[in-house]
Amino acid sequence: MERILAQYKVYSATVTIKDVDEVGLYLVQEPYLNPELKRTVEKFAKSLLKSKVNVTYERVLRMVSESKVEGDPELLSYYVFKKVKYGDLTIPVYDEKVERVECYGLGIPVKVVHTTFKNYLRLASNLIFVDQRELEDLQDRFNLGKDGVYAESYTPEGHKVVEYKSEEGFQLEVIKRFSTTPSISKVCRDLKCNFDALAYLWEGMEQGGLYVIGGNPYATKALMNSILLLSKSDLKIVTIESSPKFNFEGRNWLKVDARISSEDLSNFLAASQPDVVLADMRLNLLKSLLSCPCNSMILFTDLRSVRDIMSLIVSYLGKRYKHLFLARLSGIAIYDKDLRVYSVDKLRRKTVVRRLNLSPKALALRNKGGLNDIGERLHSRRELLERVVEDNVSDEIQIRQILREYLGK
Repeated sequence: MERILAQYKVYSATVTIKDVDEVGLYLVQEPYLNPELKRTVEKFAKSLLKSKVNVTYERVLRMVSESKVEGDPELLSYYVFKKVKYGDLTIPVYDEKVERVECYGLGIPVKVVHTTFKNYLRLASNLIFVDQRELEDLQDRFNLGKDGVYAESYTPEGHKVVEYKSEEGFQLEVIKRFSTTPSISKVCRDLKCNFDALAYLWEGMEQGGLYVIGGNPYATKALMNSILLLSKSDLKIVTIESSPKFNFEGRNWLKVDARISSEDLSNFLAASQPDVVLADMRLNLLKSLLSCPCNSMILFTDLRSVRDIMSLIVSYLGKRYKHLFLARLSGIAIYDKDLRVYSVDKLRRKTVVRRLNLSPKALALRNKGGLNDIGERLHSRRELLERVVEDNVSDEIQIRQILREYLGK
């Protein structure tokens, strides 16, 4: 069975997202270019490559338009731009809806991680390299060295490029930075989140504690990023990541490379005293993270069940750190087509994890507070989220005004 899920333009090319027998595809269709126009494209590309300037599409379009050559300026500009930038990877690299581009070598379809269709994890494309010289050309375009087993660089657009070499060849990944901070309205609309669960998780993070978030890591990180942007603007946030996933630009934000040693991480966290820490649940860093005196900590994993998460933690940590982890653990959330929240209760020396009943009455009983207390706070957060998403509010000033209206912030 075949379904077209979306279709849109990136420059002069058409991108089609398809589902074929439950496999997601990212298909790029380019407009026809006749032999005469190909020669024109070659001349423009040669001139730009010789000048060694940082080429943007707007610069190419202006140059082609001003030259008054025959042919559609946008069509010519697209092919010139493609030729001087990243060849067949140009469209996914410049597609704002693509977060990550992965090239696994000759004869293997390039794969992409798409912001809208994360339920597929990766979409296989119709972009396939068949000539080793094309791959070597990509190494040059991305300024990657040809020696060693690992190399990394950054493009002029700010994207991180990493390369892993082996006897079979090399794998190349383009990890794109967020062009803007992720908007809560867009993230909620794309992920179709349960507002009750999201409101509860937001409330819990502001109250403080340790949360483990499982499921699709691209979705969960965008979700937590956008929720934290609704919190106090003076929070000191530390992210520990191996590749750019978060964007708290303009905030009190410190970034740490995930390859940091456990000892250096402990020293850094003790010195920086963050309010919130976001990190992948890397076992080699877990003991250092548990010793961090921050108010809130969010650990991400691609595990999709509570049992798998708890089994991993309990089997890895020694007795002392296992008890410390369970004592700090406030809740677990799993995003897998929807957001589910699980409570963590300590009963007679046992830790019990169960799916949370998000009805106001059940939450009031859990929190031993009046129904009005917890119920009103969650109701306000849920209404705020619904309004922001329904009205498609993305401007930060407008969101701040709505926050003051609903929460008095």
